[in-house]
Amino acid sequence: MKKILLPFIILLAISAIFFFPLYFPETKAVITAEFRGGDIVNMHYPYKFFEQSQLRQGIIPLWSRYTGNGFPIFGQSEIGLFNPINTISLLILNIFDAMVVQIVLTFFVMLCSSYYLGKVLKLQTLSSIFLAVTYSFCAYSILSIVHFPHLQAIGLIPLVFAFAYRFYLTHRARYFLLAVAAFIFQLSAGQFQNAYITLLFLFIFFGAAALFAKKKRFVLLGKSFFIIAIGVVFSFLISSVQLISTVLLLIQSPRTSDYFYVSAPLSINPSYLLTFFHPFVFGDPKTGQFPFWSLVHPWDGTLFIGYVPIIFVALFFIVTRKELFKNKIFLLFLVNFVIFFVFAWERNSPLYFLFSIPPFSLFRFNSRYLIIDVLILSIFAGYGFDFILRKWQLRKNTTKYVFACLIVLHILFQFKLMYYWHSFTSTRHFLSPPKSLQYVKDANRIFSYDQVGYINSLYLKQGFLKDPTVYLDILKNTLATDFNLLYNIPSFNNSISGINPRRLEVFYVRLASYLYPDKDKNENIERNFYNITGVDIVTALRKIKSTELKVLTSYPIRPSLYTYVYQVKKPVGLLSFYTSGVLISTLDDLLKNVEESDLKDTALIESDMPKTLVQKLHSKSAEALHNISYERRDNEHLKLRLRTKADGLLVFRETIDIPWRAYIDGKPTPIYKANFLGMGIWLEEGEHTIQFVYTNTYFLIGVGVSVASVAIAFLIFLYLKKKRSL
Repeated sequence: MKKILLPFIILLAISAIFFFPLYFPETKAVITAEFRGGDIVNMHYPYKFFEQSQLRQGIIPLWSRYTGNGFPIFGQSEIGLFNPINTISLLILNIFDAMVVQIVLTFFVMLCSSYYLGKVLKLQTLSSIFLAVTYSFCAYSILSIVHFPHLQAIGLIPLVFAFAYRFYLTHRARYFLLAVAAFIFQLSAGQFQNAYITLLFLFIFFGAAALFAKKKRFVLLGKSFFIIAIGVVFSFLISSVQLISTVLLLIQSPRTSDYFYVSAPLSINPSYLLTFFHPFVFGDPKTGQFPFWSLVHPWDGTLFIGYVPIIFVALFFIVTRKELFKNKIFLLFLVNFVIFFVFAWERNSPLYFLFSIPPFSLFRFNSRYLIIDVLILSIFAGYGFDFILRKWQLRKNTTKYVFACLIVLHILFQFKLMYYWHSFTSTRHFLSPPKSLQYVKDANRIFSYDQVGYINSLYLKQGFLKDPTVYLDILKNTLATDFNLLYNIPSFNNSISGINPRRLEVFYVRLASYLYPDKDKNENIERNFYNITGVDIVTALRKIKSTELKVLTSYPIRPSLYTYVYQVKKPVGLLSFYTSGVLISTLDDLLKNVEESDLKDTALIESDMPKTLVQKLHSKSAEALHNISYERRDNEHLKLRLRTKADGLLVFRETIDIPWRAYIDGKPTPIYKANFLGMGIWLEEGEHTIQFVYTNTYFLIGVGVSVASVAIAFLIFLYLKKKRSL
């Protein structure tokens, strides 16, 4: 037992020591910058803060009113709610200590995952440890800490493959079930692109293995695909508790609409093989010297696995040069390396036509296919290490100590890369309240103007070596989305999430980004923007010329960088009541009305509203809404009492979403699309109690499907166990 446990204890120690500077002498926050300020600062810390605050109240965080004009945050699967490492640490610790624990344990899982793969490939224990540290501390993994769900997902690729390969060799059902369990654990990270890449790797590897077989090739091919498909179906069904909400958000996002096509504009080419020798061979983003507009960003694609492993990859090819194409397992890995490298080329790839077909078309940044190449290079390094280790062991008793020193040397090299690349700050600095907070704490909804554009231009110009905290300070002082989640300040800005509701995304892209031009300003656009969104506070990094705003404060973040806070002079609030409406049916209709009309007293309505009600919205009635009394206002529930002097449309300025339900005096009532973004309900004249409730119906359906699937899987397991010894 000691012999079995010792390598895992060593791997845990390696992970804990590698990240020692993160928690000693005090806990630090990771603030490594990238475009938009950095996902870890601008998304993952705020998401974890919101998740933690909800869980500690016994609430499943399904919807957040604080970001994206109201956002189905649970549907953004990268919240990682069902990853036990994430949830348990957040329940016990503060978000910064929890993040450190999550990083240490995620790398420990990755180390164990890679180590087990080495053992399945029949490497010695020391060689398996070398494979583990090579893959786990490769540049792709280290740089991906800022994209934490990606990191958690790629850490399980070796384990899923190892169990699947063990099943392929032994045909024992237990390994099939373990592969499914590992894949479900991977799905819990919420980064489905890497889960898809894992499945593609399994299909191609075992499909090629069947084709290389001497007999019954197509029978074996069909059997391999069928078994993998069964595992995938059960994995998805068991993960339904998360997947249903994510699919619900996805079908309402631009990725499934005709508004615009979401794709990464950058591609790699054969020259990217040079990143095998150094992650910043084309330039260093930290110093502002990387050609971002022509090459894939290093954190989304690099083959660098470390200087010591490079030597052993070379030794692998030297030692196996005569048998490389004769050894089936070596050949399979080599074929997969070539295929996934070509996949990563995207527009330059001869396989590019595939990316117009689902599921290829659902994901961005095809350079992420390189993670399979990184794993295969790590495997080749492990084989090379093992060949030399076995050969030298026959001659010298001290060989293991020498090779252990090589592992330590590799870890030290990657330790240097880790702490060169990443930036940190104290948790006190991260959480210190900005001066702007005192002016916005009672805001209905804020709008952070063009911080992303400023951050991106600054990042391209100077990187983040000279002033690593400037991006954090910009995000904090302007309360940019999603950073505003840390202060419970509602924001209109679309979430930093890669998936947003398409209506919000389109409205933001077509209107919000062009509100304050230097010349040729259309004041109707600005006025109607406030009317539609309910924004009453604007933060910016420059002076805004507007007759609709007044300055509340301005102050320096840096000597030449100021934060400006403005208040809308005539805010409209959370709710409006309309007795006049205009029917719109296209995006052009929306834009025309926003540009040419004053929409303060006129609702924009759509074809989902019955014609009989549309016809009643024909006259403006001043002060038709009276005596509003809010009884409840939280993330998923709005309850109020009011009195109307006429029939009309009450509009709730929160992003419309399928799970929302409305009630008038306790009775369900239809919700209509209103003002393109909001929710409208028809009210008759008189006093009413109104409720808007974000239901958990789809979440509960997901729970039911997941529980039923686990039960069925367990029954199948018992059947197989009875039929054949596991």
